[in-house]
Amino acid sequence: MARLLDLVVGHKNVIERFLNAFAQDRLPHAFLFVGLNGVGKKRTALALSQVVLCEKKDALKRQACGECGSCLRIARIAGVRTGGGLKTSTGTEAFLLIEPEKNQIKIDQAHQVSEFLALQSLGTYRVVVIDQADTLNPQAGNSLLKLLEEPPPGTLFFLIAPSSDHVLTTLRSRSQTVAFSPLTYDEMRSQSQAPEWALRASQGSFEKLEMLSDKDELEIRESACAWITAWMSEPQGYLGQEFRDLARERAVALKLSRHLLMIFRDALVLKAGGAQQVLNADKMKFLEKVAAIPEAQLEFAVRQALHLQSSMESNFDTSLTLEKFWIETRPV
Repeated sequence: MARLLDLVVGHKNVIERFLNAFAQDRLPHAFLFVGLNGVGKKRTALALSQVVLCEKKDALKRQACGECGSCLRIARIAGVRTGGGLKTSTGTEAFLLIEPEKNQIKIDQAHQVSEFLALQSLGTYRVVVIDQADTLNPQAGNSLLKLLEEPPPGTLFFLIAPSSDHVLTTLRSRSQTVAFSPLTYDEMRSQSQAPEWALRASQGSFEKLEMLSDKDELEIRESACAWITAWMSEPQGYLGQEFRDLARERAVALKLSRHLLMIFRDALVLKAGGAQQVLNADKMKFLEKVAAIPEAQLEFAVRQALHLQSSMESNFDTSLTLEKFWIETRPV
């Protein structure tokens, strides 16, 4: 049996509200699911699509059968094993999944939605899921606008994005926004055997947890600890070859900046007596040393670390940016 709702972690209130509206035939035609990447927005959209399109849904419209042709096809699209292999397509006669191509959803993909909805419907509903709707380029967004304004009967849209701020205003205003909260520690723990520090540092996102569990990412975290150790004791430590090498590749330097921010944030939280809120809980002894820095200095380091990340993402020179951060923030 391939019932996707059984695989959704958390978000019970979101699911309950949707199922109640569906049972009462009061669904809006378009939803905008927003929240951190990795909390389950897309999985929830696919699971709810399966319920809507199930050929043998229960009488209360609250659960898909997981066995009919429609359920199995959507499960394959979701990448769930159903006996027939993994994901093989992005659509069926009643369901269409649109995802970015090279970090952008383009006009030809919007035309694909139009063509899909122009076909004669064989059932009560047709569902379109647009993942990363914040990557719709203006032409694609404008092409979809009329469909969202006047969709064919029985059409249901799920737009998915990290934040509504980056979705075209015209599309946002025609959708019902649903906010997805980060998953709780217990919800994360129920699905993962990752170390406690990684679960806490993931901040409720499986995508971030996967990143933190990567071997290269762990090595960069250790480098961030070494960077801060030298920062506290060596005025010109940034000239060392080890740290110059870290700054050479933008992707590595960006990850380093993120870990620096987390460590400074943890030290400040620890200094304020919030040991239970520390993310890098396995580095407590090291954090205690960093927390010995005066509070005003730590607060300044956290603020500057936020600017450091922005600078890295804005294509500033990584070596010069890290050197500037070292010089301006280190304790004297």
